Amino acid sequence: MGGKEAEAFEKEAAAFLGLGGAAAVASGTAALTLALRALGAGPDKEVILPAYASTALIHAVRLAGAEPVPADVHWHDMNISAAQARRHMTHRTVAVVVVHGFGSSAEMEPLLKVGVPIVEDLSQAFGAEDYNRRKLGTFGRAAVASFYAGNLLTSGGEGGMVLSDDRRVLDAVRDLREYGGKPSAVPRLNARLTEIQAAVGRSQLKRLPSFLALRRRWAGRYREALKGLPLELPLPLFGRAYHRFVVKFRRPVTDELLARCQRAGVELRRPVERPLHWDLPDAGAFPVAERIWRRSLSLPIYPTLTETEFRRIISVVKDILP
Repeated sequence: MGGKEAEAFEKEAAAFLGLGGAAAVASGTAALTLALRALGAGPDKEVILPAYASTALIHAVRLAGAEPVPADVHWHDMNISAAQARRHMTHRTVAVVVVHGFGSSAEMEPLLKVGVPIVEDLSQAFGAEDYNRRKLGTFGRAAVASFYAGNLLTSGGEGGMVLSDDRRVLDAVRDLREYGGKPSAVPRLNARLTEIQAAVGRSQLKRLPSFLALRRRWAGRYREALKGLPLELPLPLFGRAYHRFVVKFRRPVTDELLARCQRAGVELRRPVERPLHWDLPDAGAFPVAERIWRRSLSLPIYPTLTETEFRRIISVVKDILP
């Protein structure tokens, strides 16, 4: 059982999204691992993942006992393609993990028709909405979130949560997140969220709408300042949360270009360190994910960004353009 702060955080986070309940855990990896186990992941099972995403997803799938199977993504939103997910499905597929990358909604309608449970990853999109003003995380069988310090909603550095309308999923996660006083035949974790982390998370959740509004304001400023330059900017979609402001270049982003930015006092990064499938031998080629990796940079965007920092970033971006 969690403490009072953790239980309150669960209720408030579920209410924020309009879901039936939640189970707080120690990390985003634990959240995805336990959600997948609750949905039947295990030996001889497979879970489909976006090829352009953090390799943390691989660890979670393998900790759940299953094998990760990558699928390619769309160029325009960098999210998993329903058609590609369907192409990689087999009789062993138990779930598709949908990461709403950088705060932008994936194509949920076709994804919900692939025939297996969908797990939505809200780590970069907690509070984001789709074009119908429906909160992300409310489409699939379950949603998971990481509350790592760099994500939209944080609990002070670490933490995670599984959210769902399916009581059986939540009951399974609650059972698996702690082992005290339980038989050892079923492997369980020691993965409860601490009371201090839950208290920080509750405080951050209250402020999340204002944080999202500030991120959207800075995104608008970026869009105006970079207009007309040889860059592809994020689509101005309704409800986007702008976890990051990702721009695509016409030429490859090199390590030397990144070092040049750092020497100028601005740290620009690749949005994803490396495509997920590069860590899966014999996974095959995923050309869209690889092209996005070669051409994309993430510009700093956060609620406390200052005007001085913003102007410096714009100056450096203009300087590195061909």
